[in-house]
Amino acid sequence: MDLKNQRLKNEGNDRLKLEWNLQRTLAKVNYQIYTDAIKENLITQSKRLIQLNKVAITQMKSLLESSTIKSNELLTKCINYKGEGGL
Repeated sequence: MDLKNQRLKNEGNDRLKLEWNLQRTLAKVNYQIYTDAIKENLITQSKRLIQLNKVAITQMKSLLESSTIKSNELLTKCINYKGEGGL
């Protein structure tokens, strides 16, 4: 009787160990999938934002340079204006 009880106890423990290992393995796989997806999305979004910021900065520089040139041209015309015919 004791051997039978011990065998049943061992079988129960083995089944619990197997379930525990399965749960642990599933948790590891899910964690890996989840973290990979987050990394992939964050990196992609970060690269896109950096790219958009570079474009915006380039456009702002271009506008500033363009407006500075136009302002300087206008200032030069005003300084050189002698009242003959307008700007």
